[in-house]
Amino acid sequence: MRSFRRSINHVHAFSRYYQHPGSRRHCQFVANSNIHQNSGNITKSHVKKSRKDLVGSAVGLSNYRTKYSLEDSHEDSSISNSAYQFQTIFDSASAVTESPKVTPFSEQTFEWIVDSVEKHMDTEGDSYSFHKANVKLLSDEEQHAKALVSCTAQLLSQWLITRMLSQHHFVHSFTKSDDFEPLENLFKLSSAAQPTTRGGITTMDYKANNLRIEQMEATAIDEEWARNRGYHEYFDVIFDGQTVDNVVFDEYVNTTIYGQCLKKGGVLYVSDKKMAGDIAGSKLRYKMSGLYPNSHFQLVAERDTAWDTQFVFLKALSCSERNVHRECDREDEWGDGHLRYVQSAIWEKSKVRENAGRDVSQGLDRVANAFENYANPHRKQEARELPWFSSLKG
Repeated sequence: MRSFRRSINHVHAFSRYYQHPGSRRHCQFVANSNIHQNSGNITKSHVKKSRKDLVGSAVGLSNYRTKYSLEDSHEDSSISNSAYQFQTIFDSASAVTESPKVTPFSEQTFEWIVDSVEKHMDTEGDSYSFHKANVKLLSDEEQHAKALVSCTAQLLSQWLITRMLSQHHFVHSFTKSDDFEPLENLFKLSSAAQPTTRGGITTMDYKANNLRIEQMEATAIDEEWARNRGYHEYFDVIFDGQTVDNVVFDEYVNTTIYGQCLKKGGVLYVSDKKMAGDIAGSKLRYKMSGLYPNSHFQLVAERDTAWDTQFVFLKALSCSERNVHRECDREDEWGDGHLRYVQSAIWEKSKVRENAGRDVSQGLDRVANAFENYANPHRKQEARELPWFSSLKG
């Protein structure tokens, strides 16, 4: 009974706190005064009634809205107050907003690739002999593009293969495992395929699903592999997550086997691990320039993640074309800017920072002498030392 009375007193105190009529928290507890006056005759009905009043008062509190005056004397119109009402947990479902969409990293990477190429073609498309519509990666129509994905083990590669197959594009990929059944279940392949051997390589060709998987490492492919399959400048987009660096020496350009397999106007995505001590990424960009020279490949975008660096290239010229107008050497804007910053920090030091903290002991001595001179005016004056910055004057 004591605990119940304490709770009733607490309710009564709560009602007095919110009894100010002008307050935003104003609410009325109708039954509180009656319960307080008749606290000696409390029954279960009083308990139920008090609980009902408490809930009703809380709902009344929630229904009271804070209105913000958004009118401006200099404006002809104002924003309606209903758009800026105070929301509480007692409101209907309208008070619960939808949570932001969580986009997987693989989808974010694909969107970054597409957006980067699209922005580049919008701004620099006139400098190429092909048009934006010829870049099949940017087309919303089902043009049956041809894609090469370097492996089937990585999550990004699996997502890309699934995405390409859903758009009815042809996909060629690689696997190290001799068991193809998990991949068939992963990509939800509707038709089975009989393994065939081509050049000593086991191949599964799922023609109904536009998918071909070879049992080999992508880093082991060479010019003969591409020639036997007719893959010379065959693919519209290549996703290289293993940094294939098998260079093919040609008359006009020396590039990787992937660079040879990519057609003119095609998009190449490459990811590589960061190099130790390469703070600005200059060494890694230099490596990429050797694999995909600026004479035939345009670096469209670059970004760092927590574990690697990603590059997006656009093939500007065919491997059989001689470069005439493009610069052979790619300018490293980020690396050169970082180098200039470091050199300026070394050779162009600030005089304030360079001399910060100097002559601390001499300064303390001067402060002590000042106090002594003030306390003893008959003390012999010492010659004042020139400050350190006096030597900087011309």
